Amino acid sequence: VPVNDREAALWFGRAASQGEVVAQYYLGLFYEEGRGLAQNQSIAAEWYQAAATHGHSSAQNNLGLLYDRGRGVPENPETARVWYRHAAEQGNANAQFNLAVMLDAGRGGDRDLAAAARWYLRAAKNGHGGAQYNWGVMLTEGEGVPKDLVAARVWATLATEGGETDVVRSLAAGL
Repeated sequence: VPVNDREAALWFGRAASQGEVVAQYYLGLFYEEGRGLAQNQSIAAEWYQAAATHGHSSAQNNLGLLYDRGRGVPENPETARVWYRHAAEQGNANAQFNLAVMLDAGRGGDRDLAAAARWYLRAAKNGHGGAQYNWGVMLTEGEGVPKDLVAARVWATLATEGGETDVVRSLAAGL
């Protein structure tokens, strides 16, 4: 039976209020995206927080994004990094990538290229196209890892096959 977003949000709301962690995550997502409900980043953050504290990795990553961008909560890169790390350690490829980006830029704490490289690699192995691209760049430039142009080309090819269009420009530039 097809369900519209408004009806789904109602059911997620009922289950979330009873402590159902997956429903809490989806209710946060519905509020964040304005699906079936009025878009409200603050309420999204509350539901993500509820699911995140119970270990839901996608909620942890999304809560990290809200803190990273200051949407619905005060911008706080340190808190964003903490939530990304929780999700990344559970194998969430998006969080692994987000954490790597923060470590790479020194956002939310010290810059750590070696740690960024490790997280890019983990996310790349989990199929994250952006991480495959960034890992290839790190290998090309020898940032945080020894320079390895052969491996860089392999990762760039994987990223391209996954649809990362920036890689095509990099390959043309001599990656």
